[in-house]
Amino acid sequence: MSWDQYVHKVQNTLDPATNNWSVTNVCSYACVYGHDGAQWAASQGFQLATYQFDMPQEDGSTKPVNCNEHSALMKAAGGDRKGGQECGIRICNQKYMFLKSAEEKGVKFCVLSRQGGGGACIGKTAKTLIVGVWDKTQQMSNGGLQNTGDCEKNVLNTAKELAAAGY
Repeated sequence: MSWDQYVHKVQNTLDPATNNWSVTNVCSYACVYGHDGAQWAASQGFQLATYQFDMPQEDGSTKPVNCNEHSALMKAAGGDRKGGQECGIRICNQKYMFLKSAEEKGVKFCVLSRQGGGGACIGKTAKTLIVGVWDKTQQMSNGGLQNTGDCEKNVLNTAKELAAAGY
């Protein structure tokens, strides 16, 4: 199976009985990265980045701080609420808020929220980082709107599959 298939498994729900997608467009974006920051697969137009961010200060000025989105997500999946960096947890230069983290069957994961109605679910296995991003304005094929629960289920199931395969 190519790495792209794992991205598809995050973005869509697979019915194991029929081996067909039961629901599509569960997540707007998804990716699989190695722990070293190398992108293994990603949906079109989606990439975790490293950049300098102008962090607002109390006096109204800004201070340039380094942001490494991959590094922050690795730490957030392990339970670090701020992602271990001054600019916080960011995906595609958008700020996310840490909601919860847990561990299940060798997979560490966290759920994030972003202003405007959306969020992300992050799964971390021994070798991979799996990201699913949802947007409450986007409709899934079943007529429902993208949401945390469906995104979390697909990210966690994909991460468990990769963990069971030694990744």
